Amino acid sequence: MFKQISLADRLANRLARALPRPKMHIEPQRPIVSFTFDDVPETALSNGARILEQFGVRGTFYTAGGLSGRVHDGQPMLADEGYRELASRGHELGHHTFSHRSPVRLAGRYRDDLDRNDAFLTTVTDGYAKNFAFPYGLTSPAAQRAVDRRFRSGRGVLPGINRGPADPGLLLSVEIGGRSEPASLVGWIDDAVATPGWLIYFTHDVKDPPSRYGCPPDLLERLVGHALETGCEVLTVDAALDRLEAAP
Repeated sequence: MFKQISLADRLANRLARALPRPKMHIEPQRPIVSFTFDDVPETALSNGARILEQFGVRGTFYTAGGLSGRVHDGQPMLADEGYRELASRGHELGHHTFSHRSPVRLAGRYRDDLDRNDAFLTTVTDGYAKNFAFPYGLTSPAAQRAVDRRFRSGRGVLPGINRGPADPGLLLSVEIGGRSEPASLVGWIDDAVATPGWLIYFTHDVKDPPSRYGCPPDLLERLVGHALETGCEVLTVDAALDRLEAAP
């Protein structure tokens, strides 16, 4: 969930994005859609995971161990047992730092914070997270280097579809929440179908009414259903990378 972003946060983020970045080529035969959940409120499991499973698909849940079992921005967060349940049901647990702070606030402790979350994740699942999402969508040159070295991917919050030359360490994503109009959100899927690429949605809580960072259950159902009806593959982030890397 978002906070007031400082000038130092903005400058570090802009500098990291201005530096030369590695690219991967994304041109899937079928469009790919991934549904991801940041911070993992309880309703991301009770409603979000349930809805995905009704359609026979799975999602990626970006986990910050320091939020486990707490109330964050007014939302009860999933506790340790809930993460174990997500993993046991076939969902992917992604990495979202331990303390859920920006790189500027963590300063030289960013790698230590990643280590802490690695340790947390090994207590709730069998292995380490392979994919990362930046809290608040904020990066920095040092944070970006750390993420590039540790993870298959890093996901930001800049909107767009990943296709053609794309940065695996700063993947584009589309928010389900805030001021997003349902028709506009559906339109992203139609865009991915017209010119195949990898569309990543992200949200937080899934309830009615949602917080300003979340989405109502019926909207999530509509998006998952539309993605499948239009021939998209709905995959976790890790499974999507497997599919893209195996493409001829």
